[in-house]
Amino acid sequence: MTTDIELTKNSIIRIVGPARIDVVEGRILIVGAVYGKGSSIVVHSVRSYGMKVLESTKLRITLGSNARIEYPSSGEEVIDEWLKIAEDVTRSRKRPIIAIVTGPVESGKTTLTAFITNYMIQKGMKVALIEGDIGQEDLALPATIAMAMPKKTFVWQRELVAEFFKFIGYTSPQYCYGLVIKALGDLLAKALSMGVEAVLINTDGWVNSPQALEYKLNLIRWLRPTHAIVLDSCLAEVFESAAPKHVAVIKAPRPAKVRARSREERRKLRSEAYMSYFKGARERTLRIDEVKVIGSCVLSGKRIEAQELLNNLPLSTDFLKNVVYASLYGGLLNLVVKGPVKDDDTSFSKRELNIVREDDFRGYLVAILNSELEDVALGIIKNVNFKEGIIKILTPWSGEISALIMGRIKLTNNYEDFVRVGRCVI
Repeated sequence: MTTDIELTKNSIIRIVGPARIDVVEGRILIVGAVYGKGSSIVVHSVRSYGMKVLESTKLRITLGSNARIEYPSSGEEVIDEWLKIAEDVTRSRKRPIIAIVTGPVESGKTTLTAFITNYMIQKGMKVALIEGDIGQEDLALPATIAMAMPKKTFVWQRELVAEFFKFIGYTSPQYCYGLVIKALGDLLAKALSMGVEAVLINTDGWVNSPQALEYKLNLIRWLRPTHAIVLDSCLAEVFESAAPKHVAVIKAPRPAKVRARSREERRKLRSEAYMSYFKGARERTLRIDEVKVIGSCVLSGKRIEAQELLNNLPLSTDFLKNVVYASLYGGLLNLVVKGPVKDDDTSFSKRELNIVREDDFRGYLVAILNSELEDVALGIIKNVNFKEGIIKILTPWSGEISALIMGRIKLTNNYEDFVRVGRCVI
């Protein structure tokens, strides 16, 4: 359905997607950017945005299924408050500006980060945007953090291209926040080396436990931001009590209505992101003895030959025939087997055993590193054949592969993901 509406200056409306907005006459402000006559903005089905009219304006709005135009009551939208925050941060004498945006789940962090980034771009600033939420799929794939250097304004981070990324291997920071902090620091250093005037860092919504707060405050310690923009008054007080004086803690109001995404919508978006990334990917074959593997108990461990295994463990001949590969990773003995394993077969061992099959490797998400150990692409393990000594991976990357990093994410044939959290990855 397409409808034309005329709005007076300072009017505020909210568009719930999927929708397309065409500016026929006038100017509007949406996600921190000004759009004039002839502009078009697309609102995705899982997004909604408040919009302010800057002068008498005529819009043509095309609404998809379940989309709508809303006229928020006073205080529901926070465009003016966010605009003042963007102005204050942009005018800061501290250079370069390093601003961290944090808050609870579905509080508007991603939109506020984009809002300030767009405002700075339209002021002619060179800006870097870092997506630090490893559960998101907006700028890069889940299990990664990524950085973009946008040259023009945007509505949703999905419109941007990640120029640099770091693979974390999890989708929840509670298992790996040390890795996230290190990776964010690396991307921040990269941005600063490229001469940016400002870096905006979006974070995840994990804030509801002492461990989560420790993580967020460690972001302040190690990233040394000039500004911490907090979308929660209680959380802002925590930051104010702990942040050094040179960090400006800014309390940002939350929109009264945010388009909350369901678990199923989030899963679908992640699946779409994986599917898009691996579209056109091809299968590549790597030699196990030539490629380095990080983070796999089996492939990163010290290989144990059959005779050594036999000398150190009272293995039955039948069981030994089932073992196709063995390795020692710390105190953990890894056995890759074919065929069924009975409890009696392993009751002999005084060591901790990790027994897996070759098919168990299928579907794991891996990072691809070049010779400088830089993250250059992602891949999916399709097959590991220990008899032939090969690993087959699906990846869009055609360059050199010096190493792989195993993550904790496993993908189905339909690119739906699930996480294996435990002491060891196969």
